[in-house]
Amino acid sequence: GCRKSGYNFGINATASSATAAPQFDVLAAPEQWGTGVTGTGTRTFYTNETGVIYANTAATMTGLTNRVPAAPAVPIS
Repeated sequence: GCRKSGYNFGINATASSATAAPQFDVLAAPEQWGTGVTGTGTRTFYTNETGVIYANTAATMTGLTNRVPAAPAVPIS
């Protein structure tokens, strides 16, 4: 992973095969949860090759079943 603007980014990629297209998952979470002086954010984010970006007001992104986050995560419009 890497860090940028107060967020930690995790990236996973799967190469294409004879039967499957390549896939990737990106998860971004605040380095320090909160809004105070030391807080770097109050939302986590997830996206993949579909281009849909999901935001979650919880400290973690859960339920990535079928690579779609569980509620309360919602797509950003």
